[in-house]
This record gives sequence, C-alpha cells and structure tokens, in this order.
Amino acid sequence: MAPLPSDLTQSAGLSAPTAAQHPLDAVITPAYRRQRAYAPRPADLSANLRIIPLLEQFDNQLADAVRSCTENIFTCNRSRICAICSTRRKWRLLSNHKPFLLRMQGAVLLTLTTFPVRFITKEKVLTVSRMFSRMKRRACFRRAVGGGVSALEIKASDSGWLVHLHVLMERKAPLSKNWVKTTWQSFGGGQQVDIDPIESRATMRTLSYLLKYPLDSDLIPSDVDHLRQYIRSTWGVRLFQAWGSAHSLHGRARTARVVSEVRQ
Repeated sequence: MAPLPSDLTQSAGLSAPTAAQHPLDAVITPAYRRQRAYAPRPADLSANLRIIPLLEQFDNQLADAVRSCTENIFTCNRSRICAICSTRRKWRLLSNHKPFLLRMQGAVLLTLTTFPVRFITKEKVLTVSRMFSRMKRRACFRRAVGGGVSALEIKASDSGWLVHLHVLMERKAPLSKNWVKTTWQSFGGGQQVDIDPIESRATMRTLSYLLKYPLDSDLIPSDVDHLRQYIRSTWGVRLFQAWGSAHSLHGRARTARVVSEVRQ
C-alpha cells in the first residue's frame, strides 16, 4: 500500500511504516498483502486521523487499534469507528447481497422513525430493533414481505439523539402505509413513516445508501461526549441485518431443496 501522505501523518504525529519501525513486516507475506489489496482512500485516512485524538481521551486501546490500521500495521476490524475497515466492510456487504438485489421484485424502501432522546443508550438501540422484529412477526407483514435488509441510523442533533430504521425489502403483496404507521406507533415509534417504491435498477444504489448509516465515517460524531455515547450504545449491536429472502441461508436452503427434488 502507498504510504500515508506526509501532511496527514505529521498533523497527528504519525509516520509511514517502515521495516525498521515495524518488525511485523518481516512476517507479513505477499499473500497476506494481496488479501489486503484495498488501498485506503485519502478521505478514510483523514477520518481516522480526526477520530484518533478523540478516542485517546477515553479509550486508549481503541485509539491504538485504529492508529495501527491507519499506519498499515494490521487490520483493526473496528468497522464502526475505523473509516478504512468500514469501507472494506461496505463493499463486502454489497458484494454478498448482490445476488439478492438482482432477483429482487417489488423493492420498496421503508423508513421508520422514533422520538428524539437526550442520551443514547444500548437499550434504546436494542428497543428499536425489537420493535421492528415484532412488526415482522405480524401476519399482515409476513404475507406482504418476502425479506430484506435493514440498517439503523443513529445520530446526534440539536433536539437530541435520533434513531431511525431504514429497510430495503421485497414486497410480494400490497402493504398498507396506514397499517405500518399504526402498528409502529403502537410499539412506541415516531410519527413519520415512509414507504417508497424502488426501481429494480436502483436497488444496489439504495443498499449503498442504507450502508452509509452504520458504516460511513462522515457520520461518526466529532464531539468527545457524543462519540463516547455512540460507541457504548452500539457496541455489540447489529446495526445492519438481513432476513427472509435476503439472508444468505435462504438461498442455500432453497438450492439444497431444489437439488433434493431433482435427485428424487
């Protein structure tokens, strides 16, 4: 990989890795480097260099992990904080879900909102996920939707923390917006509920739009207190999920069933 630009590294007190600085270079094989062929974008490097000083104020271990990834020592796999790892994960998810998007019929984008809160906690984030899980279990929803992918948007605003859910799903039958809104509000959701049809040629672009919420480094809070709350509330929580016809096991199970029928 190309070394870090000098203006970026000097501003954060970093230096480009060399064999003398990093003994790990002696054991990093060419095959290992081919696996990490992704070259970090300048925007990702800038985002990491912006976030490292903030992390150092409350979590030195996490700051060291992101710094090591930025200096190309090893991959930290902190895809929600490290811009380099988040970009890798985004392209991997797009590639994994491309077969589902190509065969997707009746695509719609569902947006579910909640009321703002002063402080964000893990329980609040999990509550939104549980609310949508309850909706998916309703018979009306199961009849109308075959599957899809969902992404949680968590951001700080002037009115407080906002937690929204964006869902790209495959609609098999009509789904009433009034029913979705009434059901969502009965669970404690917000007033705004949107259902927008998506053209088949725009499904990949829509999934990329969904992935920016859990993985885009530009949306990481730049305030130390907000960043601390964001990390603690999302640690160990799935911000992106696939279910039904969009889940990887669905395609495998269907293929196995077809093969079994052919053999019989």
